[in-house]
Amino acid sequence: MSEKLYRRGRLSDFFENNIVFRELEPVNKNLPGFSVLKGKLGLRILPRKKDKEYVKVLSEMFRAAGSFSEIIYIGDTLMSDLSVINNFAESGLFKTIGIITREGEMDGFEENENYIFSGSWANLPDILTHIENRFFSVDKSTVVIIDIDKTAIGARGRNEKAIDRARMDAIFMLAKKAFKDISAEEFLSIYDKVNKREFFSVTEDNQDFVSILSMLVYGGALGLADLCSAQSILNLLKSIKTKNSVLLEYAETVLQNVKAQNPTAFPQFRKAEFEKTIARMDFMQEGTPVWTLLSEEITITGEVYDAALDLKSRGALVFGVSDKPALSSIPQEGSTLPPIYEKAMKIYGGKSGRI
Repeated sequence: MSEKLYRRGRLSDFFENNIVFRELEPVNKNLPGFSVLKGKLGLRILPRKKDKEYVKVLSEMFRAAGSFSEIIYIGDTLMSDLSVINNFAESGLFKTIGIITREGEMDGFEENENYIFSGSWANLPDILTHIENRFFSVDKSTVVIIDIDKTAIGARGRNEKAIDRARMDAIFMLAKKAFKDISAEEFLSIYDKVNKREFFSVTEDNQDFVSILSMLVYGGALGLADLCSAQSILNLLKSIKTKNSVLLEYAETVLQNVKAQNPTAFPQFRKAEFEKTIARMDFMQEGTPVWTLLSEEITITGEVYDAALDLKSRGALVFGVSDKPALSSIPQEGSTLPPIYEKAMKIYGGKSGRI
């Protein structure tokens, strides 16, 4: 029996069930979701993180949960996460400060308008102390919003490759059903090209769209030039002609879901992503070299785990957000797998990277 080297924990240890996924329907059924709030807020389309309406929906959830006047947002991207931070600050409803961490991109941390940029997850305790000295104290009037992917788990700059690998496991599993003799190297090369920012006007940085377009390009039903000239994902999918029945089924599914404005456009992919993500949690032996573990297995970010438990103990509402659809994180009826937030994982970093 191998020696136990790592702590274990669950996201529910600090979130409990206060989590929303892309659909903005809280796991905590005591809180109102988008389906209830859209009429009150005059919204027709489900907002994404970058949209000001996203903050309006979250604010109503917080209003239903208690009386809050401050927000700390902990994330990893200078795009979607920073958009949420700035939109909360501009709303005037809360005193807002964000923390964006990207491991290895700078030494220490620096204060910017509305957020603090950090080059190490290990800086988190010092940053929180700085916030309390500079801005406000954390108590029952504070909401601590924590991004899930590449922040609470799969820390950006340290462990994010494991999340990327789970996603690729899922995409490649579907691709193998469509293509008998598939070249992993060639397919990955195409996926990397489609996933670039130059195609965001079509993909909308949505992995449902990136996944189906990668398969269509690999299968010859589309070319990269088509992505450059396309006005929308809808127009691209309407033009698809292929003799590959599996690929055609995938494309038709996405097309119909886009038409219906379903936030989960490619459910086959998202179901596979859930299974492959769970499979990459706490599956490696204790004695696995750290660099291998962090590359292959999804771990809880220890610094975030410790901070979240501390802030929760002081009365703060610790609230998780994910831009993935629920289908990527919650099992379907009949499954024996736990939801992502109830899956025990190794904890790396924080008070003790190892026990």
